Amino acid sequence: MEYKLQIRQINESDLNRTCPFIPEKEEYEMYVDALKEDIQALDVVVSIEQVSDFFVIQINSEKDFQILKSSVEQILSKQYYDKLRIH
Repeated sequence: MEYKLQIRQINESDLNRTCPFIPEKEEYEMYVDALKEDIQALDVVVSIEQVSDFFVIQINSEKDFQILKSSVEQILSKQYYDKLRIH
């Protein structure tokens, strides 16, 4: 099964007390690469590829989707909240 996860850089509307600034372009690319590695390390992920502003994520079954979804949300909230956004 294949899922797409759109990623984007933080913009002005995202700024708040816990996200006080917009990362530089070079930093954004570094965070995207790190997030890709963190997702790839999940047990349910067969493969992950970055295509433009999307990750294309392969998993084995539909039941793995809930594990993938909750794991990605947890990773984002703990490590990347002030760096990246997903759709």
